[in-house]
Amino acid sequence: MTKIVKHIFFSQDKLFVDFQKQFSFESNLNFGATFKSLYKALKLDYPKYFKMDSLSKLGFLAAEILLQDSKLRAMHRPEKIGIVIENSSSTILMDTKHQETLNNKEAYFPSPANFVYTLPNILTGEICIRHKIQGENVMFISSKFDAEMIATYVEKLFDDKKITACLAGYIEINEENYEAFLLLIENSFKDPINEKQLIDIYSKYKNRTNAWKN
Repeated sequence: MTKIVKHIFFSQDKLFVDFQKQFSFESNLNFGATFKSLYKALKLDYPKYFKMDSLSKLGFLAAEILLQDSKLRAMHRPEKIGIVIENSSSTILMDTKHQETLNNKEAYFPSPANFVYTLPNILTGEICIRHKIQGENVMFISSKFDAEMIATYVEKLFDDKKITACLAGYIEINEENYEAFLLLIENSFKDPINEKQLIDIYSKYKNRTNAWKN
């Protein structure tokens, strides 16, 4: 059967892995400080991280946690690993920052480095580069986490034998909040992944996040 190997959820300064509490950060930290604290806790050494926008940093950290101690690359060829991600706000934070440089007529100098991160699929690209993933990758924009879309698209990729493993989920960040829900899914060519499975996991994380007080 299709197997959900691992899943993570990171929101409201709290991180869960397979429903188990892993980290909790001070709630008065801003997004950037929280992400930097997690980066340090994971003992990463990836200088390019510090050039990323907030959306890419969130997705990058989520993928790092998801693939910790994973045998993904040993069990699946790079071109057979895919990424299917959704979010709601696209790259609104970087869009706003980039627009501010366009609006400033006196100091008009739009940054190419900022412009690159106004494309939401740069998030999947950063994950692919980091983990040498070469299979199909896609970024959908949805008003909320759409379990049906994720399940249908991932299963189609499995059915067409385009991939044998997939990182899938919802990575969202805006001015008020952030949320990363990411799963590692493998295909065994039997029972398909379904919408209910994803909704059940996602809902349980939302409930536990709200219940877990610092």
